[in-house]
Amino acid sequence: MSLILSGTDGLSDVDGTAATPAIRGTDANTGIFFGADIIGFSEGGVEAARINADSQFVAAAGTAALPVITTTGDTNTGIFFPAADTIAFSEGGAEAMRINSESDFLLGVTSAFNSGKQCLAFSGATRQGLNIRNNADNPSDIYVGFYNAFGTNTGAIRSGGSTTSYNTSSDYRLKENVQPLVNALDKVMALKPVSYTWKSGGEDNGFIAHELQLILPKAVSGEKDAVNEDDTINPQGVDYSKIVATLTAAIQELKALVDTQANSIQSLTTRITALEAN
Repeated sequence: MSLILSGTDGLSDVDGTAATPAIRGTDANTGIFFGADIIGFSEGGVEAARINADSQFVAAAGTAALPVITTTGDTNTGIFFPAADTIAFSEGGAEAMRINSESDFLLGVTSAFNSGKQCLAFSGATRQGLNIRNNADNPSDIYVGFYNAFGTNTGAIRSGGSTTSYNTSSDYRLKENVQPLVNALDKVMALKPVSYTWKSGGEDNGFIAHELQLILPKAVSGEKDAVNEDDTINPQGVDYSKIVATLTAAIQELKALVDTQANSIQSLTTRITALEAN
């Protein structure tokens, strides 16, 4: 096809291909070619990028070593696309973080572990995992807040200047059907506190989750012998703070029993003293 140069159409009628672009310099297989509503860019006879019919700029996926979006001063640091529906960021030629097809945010890892939506891996020998700093004047601000589906704050991690507190909501305005806790002493007597050694190392004291769940189910999360989709252990957890109310009620019940016994002994002592006096 001949090349047409006119005042109406400009330079036209040559589409070219990736191997033989229509507009090129001395390198015959590197330049610009055209298709239906498409502008393509070739390099070494292979398409490198294009502006498609939807006005999107489309380029090669790139790699961690050669990201597709980068800067001239640091060509091994930038953005690349390692898989479908995945965006990754490289630094110094190595992947630093990514957002995968499940919308998981992964930092320092390439796949989610333990079904986490945000996963962070770090070297404890050189860096801490996560630091949160408050640059405002108020030292008691919420550092991390937790909210339910209704927008109610259900707990927070706060800083008091030199200390950190971990709070769960307990406001009376959020509660109803409030009743005294009864039979707490029986529950405490049924508990089985144990000492143990973690398989990962270290000795500890506490409870076995599924045993505690039978007595205080609200203090335990998860189910016995549960596993993740990849057959790894999905461990049960214990919130020891939820045992405090039961322990407190048990102490009160025990105190009441002791007081009752003490009163009985005092009464008996008084009667014996009176009998001896007579």
